[in-house]
Amino acid sequence: MRNLNIVHIMDLIKRNTFLTPCFKYLLFLLPFILWASVLGTSYTPEGEVELLADSQTYFAYTNHYLHHILRGVYPLWDPFIAWGRPESFLARSSGEFNPFWMFLPLLQKSGLSFTFVYLFAIVGYFFFGAIGFYLLARRIFYAPWASYLAFVLLLFSGVGTNIFSDLIVVLLFVPFVWFFYFWISFTQKRCQAYFLGMTFSLMIILVTYLPFYFLTIFLSLLMGLIVLYPRETKDGLAHYGQFAKQHPFLVAVCFFSVALSFAPGLAWYLSGKTGEYVIASRQMAGQGAETTKMAFETIAHSGILGTITLEGLFSNLQYNIHPGFVYLPIFVFLSLLLGVMSPINKKIILFASVSLFLFLVALTDMTPVLRFLYEHIFFFRHFRNLQFLFWLMMPIFTLFVVAQIEQFVSIPFKSRKEKAVMLLWVILAHVGFFVFLLSRENVLLSSFVTVGFSLVFFGSWSLGYLKPHAKMFLLGLLVIVSLQPVEAFHHMRSFMKGSTFQYSRSPYTKKEAIPRFSFLRPDENKTVDEKGFLGIANISGGAVSDTTGFGQGDYIGTRWSQLIHNNIKQEVLQGYARHKFVVYDYVRHVNPDELDWQYFENALSQRRNIAFVMDEGVLGEQSESLRKTSQSQFIDGDSRGMQVLDFDLNFIRYKTYYKTRKFLVYNDSYHSGWQAWVNNEPTKIYRANIAFKGLWLPAGENVVLMRYRSNAWHSFQIFLEIYFLVFLVYVLYSFWKQRGEK
Repeated sequence: MRNLNIVHIMDLIKRNTFLTPCFKYLLFLLPFILWASVLGTSYTPEGEVELLADSQTYFAYTNHYLHHILRGVYPLWDPFIAWGRPESFLARSSGEFNPFWMFLPLLQKSGLSFTFVYLFAIVGYFFFGAIGFYLLARRIFYAPWASYLAFVLLLFSGVGTNIFSDLIVVLLFVPFVWFFYFWISFTQKRCQAYFLGMTFSLMIILVTYLPFYFLTIFLSLLMGLIVLYPRETKDGLAHYGQFAKQHPFLVAVCFFSVALSFAPGLAWYLSGKTGEYVIASRQMAGQGAETTKMAFETIAHSGILGTITLEGLFSNLQYNIHPGFVYLPIFVFLSLLLGVMSPINKKIILFASVSLFLFLVALTDMTPVLRFLYEHIFFFRHFRNLQFLFWLMMPIFTLFVVAQIEQFVSIPFKSRKEKAVMLLWVILAHVGFFVFLLSRENVLLSSFVTVGFSLVFFGSWSLGYLKPHAKMFLLGLLVIVSLQPVEAFHHMRSFMKGSTFQYSRSPYTKKEAIPRFSFLRPDENKTVDEKGFLGIANISGGAVSDTTGFGQGDYIGTRWSQLIHNNIKQEVLQGYARHKFVVYDYVRHVNPDELDWQYFENALSQRRNIAFVMDEGVLGEQSESLRKTSQSQFIDGDSRGMQVLDFDLNFIRYKTYYKTRKFLVYNDSYHSGWQAWVNNEPTKIYRANIAFKGLWLPAGENVVLMRYRSNAWHSFQIFLEIYFLVFLVYVLYSFWKQRGEK
């Protein structure tokens, strides 16, 4: 196979020998234009985007994340939502160190709005993955037209529609495709550029959500290759060893880079093992305190049965289809019928068996497969959204479909009789499928038209009037594949109308992204952000102004915040937690497992001058005889006793002055990652009033610094941002250099 320079993807298309240059560009631009003209127009005249479900969260968080990164602050903690929470969950879901996000601000420099740039970028990212899939198929199939068919089939499947419902599917799909492309390319020709590309793709995979989807797919394919291609697998491993001996420094750098990419996910996993933060609506009994570990019942609820039915693949698409809906072009089913006559080869067996295995896993408790894996392989206890595995299986299933069609079209006709038999099968398959569609209700008109056009197309091929590689053959494939999806996506687009994400009309700017401290949180249902963002802050993430702290939708917060949220009346808790600082004279050690919740609730509502502390050691520090008032002191704003000097996402610095020793509770969620210094001396942070942070203040003037994570960890996060960007530049340089050496 020819070498590839990913910087010049279109150059590869141009150098394909079976088409004229102008037609090659048109052949790839047409499906993109068709796709974008139907689905990519979710940018409304009012400047909003039409997004559903979790895609709204990704939009809001990306806006939040980029502004803070550009001002040199890595968002480790969100002090505004759920009374403060670690930011790691949303960061990992978005692919926190992916340099792709860094290109968005560059596009904004041209004067475009963030909303338009974001939509353009995520659609472009999916197209980039689709091009990668075409190039991957070029490495697998002998016929260039088969690679083009694979590209168009995937483009017009339901995979890309997840952009508008759950972007994480696309964020996982793109690096997966490019990894396998580089992996196969490196296996076929062991050069440094492919090895670097494979490494970088793996790095992106490791920092995007959970790597277990990739691990499942990779191991499934690897096992299939070992069984079906044992000699080739053995030779490949030997050649990998030779490459490592020839390029020890390069291999060492790549292994070091992969190890660095493991660090954030490992830290997130270890943090989850402590049980300090929870994703309440996603966790069920049986998983204990370990946040990332899921009960089997939780995983079973995340399968694909709720989104796929046989009837739904053909009927009522004009009413029920929506982004994230399991959708396959009608030509896929025609291909499966025609493929019955195809000779079976190892490629077909490999792709079919892996697709079937992953499909059985995605069925969750409908088969014993997942139960077995859950009990015997550790990482299957950490899955949550197994429907993602189904979507990520779709490229492999597409390769299976194309492998069948490639074999079907490659059948040689040695006599007129064989040609007549093939023509008869083409007619029977199409007529039979046409009758099947007639028996369904509310089938799209384009489905019938596609069947008719496909009959003419393959009938012409079987009669010898249409040859593979010809322009009409390729255009015919494009029409057959895209005809029904264009109508289906049109109905999907209609389904999206009115689903505008109002915050996208005017997301906050770089200046507005600078966090602002307030001593008081807003009342319930009161919005302090004039853009209307805070009304959905709890489900979208990334607020820069205060919310009430009460979760909506998926409650992502600390374990202790969830505990107090579930055991104290909302009006009492709101009245207490609305004030961020409370000063006490008394403290009392309590065991949270033996706590009298009614007594504690009364103490909060009556503002008693006593803080409840979970650490026994706090009592040893309360030995002085002090004049005490009957009520605690709730701080409403700056005063001589309390002044906030500096504030950002990950820290707060304030000055206090009290004549006597006090115990201060900062009503921001407790987490062991927080550290404190009083007058530059380290001091202990206690878990106070069940969910919040408390510390002792000496008499007199004090300057207190409270910080989430160390400066070293914050610097490491920023370092990783830079490292990923530099590594990408090095990968591109390697391909440019390789191209120049040809």
